[in-house]
Amino acid sequence: MNDTATQWLTGLRTFVAEYRRTHPLLISVSTEENQKEVILRAHWKSWMRETAISLSSSQVVAFTSSDRGIQMIESEVATMLPSEEDRFGNLIPLREIEYRLWTKQRPDPCFEIHVNHWSWIKAPVPKQRWREFARWPIKEAHQYWLHRTGTSGPGDTATRCAHLYEWSGIKAVLLQNDVSEQVQQL
Repeated sequence: MNDTATQWLTGLRTFVAEYRRTHPLLISVSTEENQKEVILRAHWKSWMRETAISLSSSQVVAFTSSDRGIQMIESEVATMLPSEEDRFGNLIPLREIEYRLWTKQRPDPCFEIHVNHWSWIKAPVPKQRWREFARWPIKEAHQYWLHRTGTSGPGDTATRCAHLYEWSGIKAVLLQNDVSEQVQQL
């Protein structure tokens, strides 16, 4: 990384550490949170194998997720081999709010310094949106979950996906990859 990106990453790491002194990660243990972690971990592994390797090591990779997702990523990073640590030393897992607050202080609107990848789960999807997913009916007592992923970055780096799951209260089952959401712009 060049000096500007290194300074940006160092500043971001300091900002996140300070923010978490008053806003620590809140990790709950439940069947629901465990199932969310299964989905987030599968995406993390796939993303690391297929996408992260192709990103420029000269840019910071801000990976935004839920608190449980951040904890999972941090534990995965802690088990990396030294050669992987060198390759992914530019990666920082953080909350979306941390990312947004930081980029207000240190903007990089053209993504010259960083790439932002996200992976989080919208759960439950509000009932008023269920009509969008009528092609994938679920049982009455179940819920829809959306696993949203994407990347913002320079050039044609930008992606955006939503994967639809059915949550039974015990297990989340993938109904459809790459669903199109019908949400109106706010």
